Amino acid sequence: MGSVFLNNNRRLRSGWKITITFISFVVLTIITNLVFTLGYSAYLFSTGKVSLEYSGILAQYLQSRPILMVFILLQAANVTFAVLFYWKIWEKRSIRGLGLTNPFYHGKELGAGLVFGFISITIVFLVLYLIGQITITSSSIGPSIISILLVDFLLFSVVGFNEELFVRGYCITLLQESNRRWLIFVVPSLLFSLMHTLNPGLTMLALLNIFLVGILLAYMFLMTKNLWMPIGYHITWNYFQGSIFGFQVSGSEFGGILHIEQTGAAIINGGEFGPEGGLVTTVVIILGILFLIRKNRNNHLHYRNFPQNY
Repeated sequence: MGSVFLNNNRRLRSGWKITITFISFVVLTIITNLVFTLGYSAYLFSTGKVSLEYSGILAQYLQSRPILMVFILLQAANVTFAVLFYWKIWEKRSIRGLGLTNPFYHGKELGAGLVFGFISITIVFLVLYLIGQITITSSSIGPSIISILLVDFLLFSVVGFNEELFVRGYCITLLQESNRRWLIFVVPSLLFSLMHTLNPGLTMLALLNIFLVGILLAYMFLMTKNLWMPIGYHITWNYFQGSIFGFQVSGSEFGGILHIEQTGAAIINGGEFGPEGGLVTTVVIILGILFLIRKNRNNHLHYRNFPQNY
């Protein structure tokens, strides 16, 4: 008989595995961020770039774009490490079991995800622009922007990869042990929302939209039996949202080719959180879910037996 901690097979329940992994990478992220912050601050003081008399400059350094990217990469490294570490300890299976199949065999799914994400966020941008919710004030086009766009693409690729690895690959795969299929959609999507609770400008509508995106990405994962379509969608949604269209990405400012000003209601355009906090995004995500359901109506979702051969 199972217990609170162990299932009928005397193995640790999936919920505890996910909880331990989540807490682990949160703690790791806090520690690595603290170590980096202390080390970087010491460097700035030792080189005279910051002094005790003008310590407010330190905050400007720590909030700069390069340092923001360092923090994001540290978090991504911690998430990936925790997932792979516990996967090997508890499951003792190849990472292919997480849906990380050979991308050369599944380039079609990756490409479809990249295109789907681009189309979705472009629709959000065009609708907001056409109904007067945003105004384009200027644009940045020049040789220097190319290197920034390349770095941003790599950054958003890392973010898309590690978040999908944990939320969709790790959580959904573990939860497939349960006979309650609704858990496969609901729990990872709630965790996905929870991972954004400290982002600036967060609202209840933004949490709802993140949850709905989680449902959409879970459907992609179960439909294709690998992570590449949700990873592709995640990458281009964030990249075009921030680096091209100039929106805030989940409350973080990246700056893009276009410089925009929000001229309408926050409940429509998302306010300080970016379009992910607005009703236009809600509609686009729901339409995306319905589109995938219709496209996949003649096929079954794959709740078990993910591929191990590629």
